[in-house]
Amino acid sequence: KAATCHEFQSFKDWETEKIVDWVQKKFQKLEKTIDRNSARKFVDVNGKELSILAMEIEKATVFMGKDDDVSFEKINQLMGGQAANLFAFNDAFKLKKVSEVVNHATSLMESGEDPIKLFGMVGSNLRLYMSMVSLKNRGYSVDKIAKTLSKNPYFIQKLMQDVTRNYSEEKLKQLYKIVCEKDLFIKTGKQPADTALLLFLITLAD
Repeated sequence: KAATCHEFQSFKDWETEKIVDWVQKKFQKLEKTIDRNSARKFVDVNGKELSILAMEIEKATVFMGKDDDVSFEKINQLMGGQAANLFAFNDAFKLKKVSEVVNHATSLMESGEDPIKLFGMVGSNLRLYMSMVSLKNRGYSVDKIAKTLSKNPYFIQKLMQDVTRNYSEEKLKQLYKIVCEKDLFIKTGKQPADTALLLFLITLAD
């Protein structure tokens, strides 16, 4: 049985569309509009913890100023490419490129990114990967996995190829257990968040 982390979440990981709805409504309350594709990208980059998303939405509205029409491209441009760096971090993690993911994490934290947010993204990715690989190993087709996880079939097919090429189901469970242990270390003050994150990322090479 996989370990459980006590993270703040109001939605399950597979309820992505509900989280996208929540993001759009949150922007509307701040008198901004964001198209659905940009809202999805916003969730992909910032993770699914609502407390972090709320903080990033407020930050984005400040960046947008008087421009009421929010797009992911505008946010990324105004943030000096930070969103693109987060995508690169996620991609390196997915492909198990250890030196790259460590370098991206270090660069992001040096430019002010919260290591707890990065940890949240890693945990969210691992939960999705575990769910997807578990369903595949139980004989589910790509279409059935996509439907179960409320994802696009093409997205699942491409992600499945990358993840299964680099991680076994057992390895994913081991990594998630370490994430939960590090999460506890951070919350109890045993390790600073930036140290815990980098030490975890190094274990990808084991």
